[in-house]
Amino acid sequence: MKTLAAAMSICSLVDAFSPCGGITRHGRTQIVMHSSPVSTEETAAPSVTEKEETASFAVRWSSAILDRVFRYKPLLNFMSAKARGMIRKRGDKIGANWSEEVDSLLSLRDNLEAEFESLYSQKTDENTPEYYKVPFHAYSEGNLCWDAAVEVIPAAKTVHANLFTEDRNDFRLDGDETLRRRFMEELQSEMEVRRLRDPQTVVDIGCSSGLSTLRLADSFPSSQVTGVDLSPYFLAVANHKLKDSENQDHKNRIAYLHAAAEATGMADSSVDMVTICLVNHELPAAAARDVYREAYRILKPGGVLSLMDANPASDNWRRLARNPIALAAFRSTEPYMDEYVNFDMKIELQRSGFRSVTFRYNSPRHRTVIAEKL
Repeated sequence: MKTLAAAMSICSLVDAFSPCGGITRHGRTQIVMHSSPVSTEETAAPSVTEKEETASFAVRWSSAILDRVFRYKPLLNFMSAKARGMIRKRGDKIGANWSEEVDSLLSLRDNLEAEFESLYSQKTDENTPEYYKVPFHAYSEGNLCWDAAVEVIPAAKTVHANLFTEDRNDFRLDGDETLRRRFMEELQSEMEVRRLRDPQTVVDIGCSSGLSTLRLADSFPSSQVTGVDLSPYFLAVANHKLKDSENQDHKNRIAYLHAAAEATGMADSSVDMVTICLVNHELPAAAARDVYREAYRILKPGGVLSLMDANPASDNWRRLARNPIALAAFRSTEPYMDEYVNFDMKIELQRSGFRSVTFRYNSPRHRTVIAEKL
């Protein structure tokens, strides 16, 4: 989850009701990260007993009621404000420098506005799909606002701070960096297994403020990397940080493009790799299919598609799904999560033309998916 969604829903409400730390050791299934052996199937869900089915119905019923409660705008605004304050406080406490990061960017508003104008595409804006215009992540304007853009980096650091710790109250500043690094490690390991060469051209779809784009550039040092996003606000932050960086190599090899994931405008069969990092769960199923088809279109034969996102089969997700209050709070900030959970990624990738679809696990809550265009 790339913005305050996870910060509000997981770190505040879910923290209060279920252990969402990384590795659990309380008699329940333990999710183990691995590079090898490789699995081409997702972990099978446990069999559902009659008692579990009854409990599941009760959760769905109570969650449906709570969904309505959380749609009550004054309550949602109140909870969002409380959660944001708590997460900012936590972020500052663990060294994420939330206040410093946000205040610093806001003080450079003129610079950000200039970056916005340099990247903005009127055609893209006029064709922004309706699904992207709904409230997201406790922001009434979703990803199309400055608040979401300037808070995304400290929010990512904060929400992933307990991702790899055994105690959910134990926070480490390197959680988000570790998550993204392990995504690249799983991808590179799978490429070695398949004897695939490093890409020369990479497209990072849904790049947000550029965290995943920078990681790609570091992981594939001979590649040209293009970050694509539908939010010119996020792209403005990404480009500002790129220009402000002392890394000349990044400046030479990274570019950002304001475009929809399902309509990049790039040429057919023109790139070696497409990555989609923490985006799929923010798409309705129909849009996800369109994005897969677009990725297939722009990839060269032999090109690689790699996705990293939440793993609905993880023990942490199942625990969340059994808690109606936490689940309703989570869904109130992630409008398409239900569709994502019920989305068969392997089948949909195959229907889009991809082959050799493989699943790996790069955190206790996340999966890496690799597929090829043959």
